[in-house]
Amino acid sequence: MKSNIVEVAGGSFIVTGISYATGIAYYNAFFRSMNGNPDLFTVSPERVLFEGGRQLLYIAFNPILMFVGAVVALTMLHILLSVFGFTWIGDKYRWVKASTFGQMISATSWAYLFLFMAIVTSYAFSSGKAAGEKYGSQAVCVRSQIVLDKNTVTGCILYKTEAEVWLSTSEQGKSVLLNIPTDKYSSIRVY
Repeated sequence: MKSNIVEVAGGSFIVTGISYATGIAYYNAFFRSMNGNPDLFTVSPERVLFEGGRQLLYIAFNPILMFVGAVVALTMLHILLSVFGFTWIGDKYRWVKASTFGQMISATSWAYLFLFMAIVTSYAFSSGKAAGEKYGSQAVCVRSQIVLDKNTVTGCILYKTEAEVWLSTSEQGKSVLLNIPTDKYSSIRVY
């Protein structure tokens, strides 16, 4: 029982880490697609984890569903055949498990798990980056006017959180991405 709890807790940390890395890749690509330096913008950890988790689920859902479907189908076939006296599926499973190959796989399963997690992490990071770039290129302009303490700024709100607004505007003919903290503006007018 104790080892199962440790495995679940350890797996949770790994999945959280992969989600975080994927979310960071997503937001970095999002900001870069709008010519923004991602180091200058803060994204709350829950948004990073949500976006990373969403990307991870997008990547892993179909393969996991196919694997579970195959296991359920094989189990149902085994049960159905064993009712009629055919036990070759169970016999093959026990033979593979008792073989030298099966014992070697069992003894080095941690290395295969590490390799699998490295492949998933790499793919998830790349997928998050691609999704962030796609979202940034398809970002819709929400034409707005933000009333600051001393002046007004007009542009496109690209992203808004509880702590800040990210506004794309034009200054001296150049596109500028502004980060305006919530305590620096009094209202937002959306057109």
